[in-house]
Amino acid sequence: MLPVPAEGVRAWSVPLLVGDREVSVHGEQVFPPAPPAGVWWLATAVAAVVAGTMGTMGLTRRWAALATAAITVLVVGGHMVHVLGAALVPDDQDYLFVVVSGAGPGLAAWLAGAVGVVLTVLGRRFGLLLCGLAGAVLAMVTAFGTAGFSNAVLPFGWSADLDRLTTVLTFGAGIGLFLTGLAVLRALTPVVPVGDDDPPPGGDDATADVTERSGGLR
Repeated sequence: MLPVPAEGVRAWSVPLLVGDREVSVHGEQVFPPAPPAGVWWLATAVAAVVAGTMGTMGLTRRWAALATAAITVLVVGGHMVHVLGAALVPDDQDYLFVVVSGAGPGLAAWLAGAVGVVLTVLGRRFGLLLCGLAGAVLAMVTAFGTAGFSNAVLPFGWSADLDRLTTVLTFGAGIGLFLTGLAVLRALTPVVPVGDDDPPPGGDDATADVTERSGGLR
């Protein structure tokens, strides 16, 4: 493959023979400028930090949990827009089939995210865990989409910048939601002293007290 010329334009010509006469067709191949990849990567990092911070704070603060639910809606919605826009590119296949095949494991993540948002709004801690699961799956399936941060032309039916924005939300904020899920698992896991294989003295009451003090399931 020839390198992209510095001026972004490459002239071409095709020689033809029309009867006994030699002619040629001339044209230009125009390369749009590459997007500012650093800006998109910075936006992705900010999205990850914001989502992770809100999710971790959501374990103890109601408003942060609701903000995490809203972020989950953005992440799932971003992936939906990406899939719908990418499905517009093939013009020889059924659109619905391309959407379903393009979404792949993301379909399960959409469902997990929707259930997680509902449970989070209802004040159930497992809601944040499902939001984290949805974010982890969507970040994983969108990871290769970050190549679009440096590619000028993308296989997307709408604006290329819109597709890059969906990648920022799905990959960046998805990583933040994944970290949220890890924080929830840590909060739900009882702390057991290392090397202490015997149950604490005092029977079931003492065991229950250790579990309660270590942040067990609620």
